[in-house]
Amino acid sequence: MKAVIVGGGIAGRTTALFLSKLLTKKGSYIFSDIVLLEQQPFKDWKSTNHRTYVGLWTNALLALDSLNILRHLNGNLEMITESGYRTMNGNWLVRPTIQLNTIDIINRLPALGFTRSDILLAALDKGLEECPSVRVIYDMSPQEIIQEHGAITVRASSSLGPEALQLTAQVVVAADGMHSRVRHLIGHPESRTESRGYQVVRGFSLASRPLLASFQSWGPSARFAAVSAPVCEHSPTASTTPFGVTWFAAVASQPSLPGSEKRPFEGPFANLCKKGDASTLERLRALYSGWHPEVEQLLETADPASLSLCEATASSLPPYCEPIYALLYALMRKRTRYITH
Repeated sequence: MKAVIVGGGIAGRTTALFLSKLLTKKGSYIFSDIVLLEQQPFKDWKSTNHRTYVGLWTNALLALDSLNILRHLNGNLEMITESGYRTMNGNWLVRPTIQLNTIDIINRLPALGFTRSDILLAALDKGLEECPSVRVIYDMSPQEIIQEHGAITVRASSSLGPEALQLTAQVVVAADGMHSRVRHLIGHPESRTESRGYQVVRGFSLASRPLLASFQSWGPSARFAAVSAPVCEHSPTASTTPFGVTWFAAVASQPSLPGSEKRPFEGPFANLCKKGDASTLERLRALYSGWHPEVEQLLETADPASLSLCEATASSLPPYCEPIYALLYALMRKRTRYITH
């Protein structure tokens, strides 16, 4: 069988690795040819800043381990020991005693690790190098998908020139994100994005000592979360400052309670670029002034180059699809012992 995967990110590369290892009952490979299409040209893909830190929960860690990918992370995976919720003053609201730093394949105990997305992508690429059945083609975006006579034809074209490509497969996988081109072409109900009412700034800070416990602190119309993360040569001072912390600050665009006073900045980052800079840090420091010391220290030592900004959004399906997905979710809960959110 042949497969076409649209989208060359973490999801697409992981799917390609998984499909390449599927075997029939007789021990032969199910998929003899797997094509991974990425819409960005290769040079743009390599230069894109994929430095966002990603959290990997139990199911993701077990999946990567089954694909022999964890070994390629080369120690750049920081497992979380413990985590909890705090007030803006630093008092603990919930502090679980369970530790999350053990990958238990047999018992599937809860686990959580953090790494940087570019390092995870490089690890997945090393895995793909060992899979001769997988081809990665850059600068190709699907323009037409036709299913007939038991086969699927994918016609794709380049954004830079007249190059075109036609592929025939038995399976097509949409791994191209929230605004999926594949879903659009096959007439699948469009997912909509809705604002969650707050803006998010992500960043990275170097620290002289490790974070004792990961936390998420809550205050009026704002949150701040921090977890230990591998330094990954993020800074020239990495050799002398070996500990790193990745964090996010979530700021409500509107007051969170009826009749409450507006925060000093209502939608404070609306007019700033997505990359962030020193002025972004200054606004954050003013907004979180008076929060507990860990928050203020992390913002004081944050690297301006690590900042990224976005409006928090979530996808939602048309109302007539929700009962169907609710039924599927109920069936999944009945048949699945472990569900990690």
